[in-house]
Amino acid sequence: MKKFLALVSLILAVFFFVSCVDDEDDEIADTISGDTGSNPGRDTDTGDTDPTNPTTDPTAEPTTDPTNPTTDPTNDPTNPTDPTDSTDPTTDPTDPTTNPEPVTCTKISSLKPQSLHYESAGIYRAEIQDALGSDLKDELEVIFQLDGDPKAKTYSLNYDPADPTTYNNGNYETCTECVSISQDISNDKPAKFLFQESGTLEITEVDSSNGIKGTLNAKLVEVLIKDGRSEPVTNGSCVEIENLVLDNLCVPSCKTEDGTDKICGSDGCGGTCGENNGVCQGENMGCSPDQTQCVKYECTKITVNDLSRSSTTSQLENEEFFYVSSFKEGDSSELKHDFWLRLQGLSMMKETDLSTMTFLGNCKGETSLGDKTDGWPEKNSVCIYIKDESNKFYFPTQGGTINITTLESSGKLEAALNGIRLFEINTNTYNGDVGAVVPGGKCFEITNETLSCSAQ
Repeated sequence: MKKFLALVSLILAVFFFVSCVDDEDDEIADTISGDTGSNPGRDTDTGDTDPTNPTTDPTAEPTTDPTNPTTDPTNDPTNPTDPTDSTDPTTDPTDPTTNPEPVTCTKISSLKPQSLHYESAGIYRAEIQDALGSDLKDELEVIFQLDGDPKAKTYSLNYDPADPTTYNNGNYETCTECVSISQDISNDKPAKFLFQESGTLEITEVDSSNGIKGTLNAKLVEVLIKDGRSEPVTNGSCVEIENLVLDNLCVPSCKTEDGTDKICGSDGCGGTCGENNGVCQGENMGCSPDQTQCVKYECTKITVNDLSRSSTTSQLENEEFFYVSSFKEGDSSELKHDFWLRLQGLSMMKETDLSTMTFLGNCKGETSLGDKTDGWPEKNSVCIYIKDESNKFYFPTQGGTINITTLESSGKLEAALNGIRLFEINTNTYNGDVGAVVPGGKCFEITNETLSCSAQ
């Protein structure tokens, strides 16, 4: 009996030992291969006896579908070169530097009525009809050279290698033909600034008052101005101007709104209405505010204080002698207005009829807008004017004489005056009426018989 039990125990021990060895071999092999269903180094896998199981049969076709993104082995979500990988930073659709959204240009084709005006030196400005951003003002600026004959010329707004004149037009700092837009202007500063990228400016006519007629086509992009130069803003705003008509040619008029003829004064374009070049005949006679009759001017009588040689640079450049004084108006105890006298050249030792002196003739100077009129003061000329505290200008456009009896290089001056009246003139550079007497405007009459300045 003991022998029988010992034999059974021996058989069971042998069976348990063989089983443990097989399992341990499988675990070691699986650990090396990383695959619990295959065994490298052997022809067959003893861990799985089902040859039809594709997960264990080495000859079975793979079950991965190459069209299935969840099973396609080439679609590795950690692979940065995978074009279908939504985490790929080179193809991130939300990244504006690699996949920018297309910029839609706002199109404009109209300006606010009567807003286009000439400012100075070929600069024109106009308010845009439709708001580009908020309800704040948007302003268009057009600059082109008035030298030569610009009456029928097309200007290129972008650099064209075939046209050397366009070399500088690629940047706001250097452009000679420039188109820009100031958007949403507040406190004289725009929220955005746009400058030309391409386009053409066709000028067909320029009149004597610098009015223009032409057509503008251009594409403008948002830029930042750094040290004067314009740098495009990435994905910035864009404006396209299509066949925008520019037309502020002056239209002369010698009719009132109700059709009545104007008999005196300016026609609004540098010409005059009525006879005698628009001037009313007779002492102290002037044109009425509606220009339909000549009325008696009631000039305010003033007495000018002694002159002093101006020690500051004046708005009239290259003068030989420049004098300044002041005067009281009426019963006022304060000195309210300035009187100016400029003499160009020592040969002014003579009597001069001031009725020939005009604001835009031999007496060019600063306007009420702070601009300087083009050209230099003529040599051997005289200029007398008043500038009041409200920045209005008065010139002796209707007579009077000044007789220079002493004028020395030291600045010493003696002059006799006779019948000098200074009338308010139009200094608005936005139209063709510059330098004309303002109908119904104010008038000053100088009571001084002499003016003098001691040597300084």
